[in-house]
Amino acid sequence: MNLNDIFMKLIPAITSIFKLGYIPSPLDFHELTEEQYKVYQKQSGDKSKPVYAVIPKDYKYLEQSNVINIAKKDDMVRAGMAAVFLLLYAKERGCESEESEDVLRFAAARFPRSITAGTKYERPALKILKHGEPHLSEKDEWIDFLASLMGDGATLDFKVTYEKTGKIENISWPIKKKR
Repeated sequence: MNLNDIFMKLIPAITSIFKLGYIPSPLDFHELTEEQYKVYQKQSGDKSKPVYAVIPKDYKYLEQSNVINIAKKDDMVRAGMAAVFLLLYAKERGCESEESEDVLRFAAARFPRSITAGTKYERPALKILKHGEPHLSEKDEWIDFLASLMGDGATLDFKVTYEKTGKIENISWPIKKKR
């Protein structure tokens, strides 16, 4: 599995972290009590265990939301991987802080807008362009972002299956920065 595969699998978890508003630590996940399980199962119809409430150990993040986020074991694993990814991404690209707020702001400024959409980290859709600077489409933002992860000149390799014919085609798509 290459970095691109890992990133693509982590996009939902990374987006969830931006929505949460901080990078959770393992200490933020608390298994529901029996009483909480009863309420959860009644409301959701989900009888599976274990289920965790995401409650920040740092109370300054508790003030941001009155919603308790629920996570299952797989969600916790992906959240942990996404947290490590965000911290390493920011550090390798020059962010000097490991504080959640700083890392998320740093990453949000570099990630495609669709990852941070609807969060306090969302970048405005319009930006002021310098004279002669090309406007980047969402597709071009993704290409630039993937080039920053994989290196300019890397290729994305994937399989496409055509529904009508069932034909399978291997496609290699070169990644070249647009800006």
